[in-house]
Amino acid sequence: MEDKIKSENWFVGLISKFINQNYENEIPGAIEMANEYLKGTGDRNDMANRIIKSAMLKTSTAGFISGLGGLITLPVAIPGDIIVTTKVQIKMIMAIAILGGKDIETDEVKNFVRACLLGDIAKDTLTDVGIKAGNRAALKLVSRLGSKTPAIFGKIASKSIPVLGGLIGGTVNATATQVIGTMAKRRFIEVHTDPGN
Repeated sequence: MEDKIKSENWFVGLISKFINQNYENEIPGAIEMANEYLKGTGDRNDMANRIIKSAMLKTSTAGFISGLGGLITLPVAIPGDIIVTTKVQIKMIMAIAILGGKDIETDEVKNFVRACLLGDIAKDTLTDVGIKAGNRAALKLVSRLGSKTPAIFGKIASKSIPVLGGLIGGTVNATATQVIGTMAKRRFIEVHTDPGN
């Protein structure tokens, strides 16, 4: 039990350090992104929704690609997915904060990013479990198909196992990004632009 707690604390520390290092790196991109959306049409809430949708597309693509190889590629794919997804989510949150008129170099915004993304670690555990469960389900399907269909169909079905992992990874990433983006929108746009405040 203590080893598990130590490894989780080590992982949280590593992710926290990664967030801190990349926060500064993503500032110029977040400013540019927010300014591009501010030039467009619609209110700030609509702009934030478009930023969230764009981030969801990017993170779901990363999740899909990382899950394509199935269990064999997970040790390499998951860290790559975490890096890409975290950078996209940092930039998304900062751009939404800028739309809400916040200074992204304040502790308020930095702490919000940390809280959102460190809470997102649970998603990565779910991804791992989900991909394993998806692969088990696909293996059962292949074994059933294999006994009732010609060998060629069994081979085709077995190639779809990694695709199922990709679908799960993409869906989990998109959902987590949507939740984080919605929280950022509520924090920085809807509260900030409320005429009653």
